[in-house]
Amino acid sequence: MKIKKILALVLAMIMTLSLAACGDGSAQSTATNASGNETTAAETGEDSGGQDTAATEEDTIAAAYDGPASIVCNISADPQGFDVWTGSGSFQLKYLIYETLYITDYEGNNNPNPHIIKDVTFSDDGMSMDIEIYDDIHAQDGCQFKASDIIWSLESGLGANIARFVSVFDVPSCEATDDTHAHLVFADKWIDFNTDSLAMIYLACEESYNASPDHYYFTGLAGTGPYMVESYTEGNEVILVPNPDYDNRGSDYWGNQNLDRITCKVISESSQALIEYETGAIDLVTQPDLNDLEFYGSLEETDVINTAMNKNLCLCYNCSSASVLNNQKLREAISYAIDKDAIFNKALQGVKMPANGVTNPVCATYDPDHVDPHEYDIDKAKEMMKEAGYENGLTLRMAYSTSNGSHYPTMAAVIQNQLAEIGITIEIEPYDNATFSSIILTEDGWDITLTQYKSVINGMFHMWNLVNDNKKNNPFWEDSEFQDLLAKTLYSNDEKDIEKLVDMYEEACPYYTIGYETVQFIVRGGVEDVKFIGDNRFFPNEWNYATAEWSHHE
Repeated sequence: MKIKKILALVLAMIMTLSLAACGDGSAQSTATNASGNETTAAETGEDSGGQDTAATEEDTIAAAYDGPASIVCNISADPQGFDVWTGSGSFQLKYLIYETLYITDYEGNNNPNPHIIKDVTFSDDGMSMDIEIYDDIHAQDGCQFKASDIIWSLESGLGANIARFVSVFDVPSCEATDDTHAHLVFADKWIDFNTDSLAMIYLACEESYNASPDHYYFTGLAGTGPYMVESYTEGNEVILVPNPDYDNRGSDYWGNQNLDRITCKVISESSQALIEYETGAIDLVTQPDLNDLEFYGSLEETDVINTAMNKNLCLCYNCSSASVLNNQKLREAISYAIDKDAIFNKALQGVKMPANGVTNPVCATYDPDHVDPHEYDIDKAKEMMKEAGYENGLTLRMAYSTSNGSHYPTMAAVIQNQLAEIGITIEIEPYDNATFSSIILTEDGWDITLTQYKSVINGMFHMWNLVNDNKKNNPFWEDSEFQDLLAKTLYSNDEKDIEKLVDMYEEACPYYTIGYETVQFIVRGGVEDVKFIGDNRFFPNEWNYATAEWSHHE
């Protein structure tokens, strides 16, 4: 099986070619018609032209793209509506309907860039920012989007107590000074990581939102994004079409409208999605079962795309006095005993990436030559067990959330077997996400968690977010020198200090990064310039289509 690996647009070292049957990708266009099933003039408002059997291959391909394209994909759960503050299942779709202050770019470093922001300035002390937005932004129902809507969106998002907003930085004061300018005051000095939070807050027009009795639950018309909901049948499907009034303001990495229709079918079972794809009912499969990848790869005109996410798979060690893992030598022994290649290349079909450190490949500062200080060494692991005082072994509890993915039980079982080689008995404890989230807040309910954490911009993001006494310290790891340097470097961004922080962190290993999370998509052949963002967002509206092998649904 050949798998096309597009690792957040940065990992050329693990790029592979897709199936040869998918064509050479020499022709580029922004629209696709199916082979032998052209879009009619009535559908497109223009003459499709037809194909000349005597035409050259290039002419034939060009003729196939005279009309707009459509795509049909699966989503694993009903979106639960398109009200901007509800609908936890519509994460993927909302980014096509609603915009944000910042948007993560496609340039290979996953850095957030200003989106609807025309200009931004920060005060000299870093305690406030002034935003100017474009003056021609409108909600999909026609209402003008104003700076006051930014304030309303920020306040409403935080007040809605939605999980995506709880880690957003504190903004105790904000106001709109006119229709296109807003002033935000921060509780703490601005750091670059705050842009990641602003890239997650959906913006909506307050006037539009309040004008609808159901807050546009079924249509999302309070949004300003490139696509709008044409129809939504709960539990069945969502159809998106281009927003005719959308202007991407010259963006090179957001807001193209390469499709005239995106149909998302609710298909909860991966086995059913496979059947739907094989029979031509859908063109794009999201969240395929890992065990089905080889079969998908054997199909003609099919690309299996494996792309890196901005999440690191890891072991989190309980460093508190309530666990024996407050012993650093014991943590190191466990880390040395982890054979990452065996976990990912054998147990998980090679679609997850073994890690070489805390910095994720989607980060601009990722170094493919970085050496993990605790690379697999079973003899060293046994030596460290002896130095830690546990030569005769011990029993530890390892918890994980069942919501993190179907590959977690496999990973847990492999790790359990690997640690048995150095005398450690692992009691695996799977929990639903709510229970798991509650347990890890306590010092005495766990020893190890098999989990994941977000990693963007540079390796310091994770430390700021999860190993920070001033924010959150999940492993209960105490190191005053590290904390002092972290507090300083968050504002200075000194490269040498960041390197020192990474070295200190990896040596003490409160977390041990074992892999980089990836996500898979199955796409019919001929898709070029595929764009993803590291937190599992995919944008078919941005893609280009180079062949006419689509099953173009009408």
